[in-house]
Amino acid sequence: RDTAGQLDQKYESKVVRGDLVLPVLPTLAVTGGAGYEKITVSQKDALRDANGVPVTDSRGRFQTDPASPARIAYQTDGLIYDAGVIWRPSPRTTLQARAGRRYGGMTYTGSFSYAASQAIGIQIGVYDSVDTFGRQLREGISNLPTSFIDQRDAFAQQFSGCTFGTSSAAAGGCLN
Repeated sequence: RDTAGQLDQKYESKVVRGDLVLPVLPTLAVTGGAGYEKITVSQKDALRDANGVPVTDSRGRFQTDPASPARIAYQTDGLIYDAGVIWRPSPRTTLQARAGRRYGGMTYTGSFSYAASQAIGIQIGVYDSVDTFGRQLREGISNLPTSFIDQRDAFAQQFSGCTFGTSSAAAGGCLN
């Protein structure tokens, strides 16, 4: 559950899920899971002036219309399930892939990680989730390592959205 001041946005998610992993070979396992999920995202309208233009504060943020009812921005609920494989050919390499049903349709998720050495590694994730901008930003910031290097655009010196950790224990992450 999460609330944001901008337009009185509210995010509520309830999930109950169970997963099983069954090894079939020393380097391969099959996995599956099922559960129930309910997500609701709501917000109020922006306050408008006499000309119908949204009112903003000194920081450019929309002001909430206190007379506006809460409007559903996104809502879903139902059974969720998926199945897949976990392949770990070495202690440094792991691949996971899943397919199933979520949000009323097919969903595909997966991840790949490889550690070339103690200091160099790569991780790639494919995910399917519903989130608000505020929740994504907060989670991205909370997942940053305490010591990191920010990457800047070489031409404009703008923040690229990604950071890299200064040690192999903290890989870094992206905020966009």
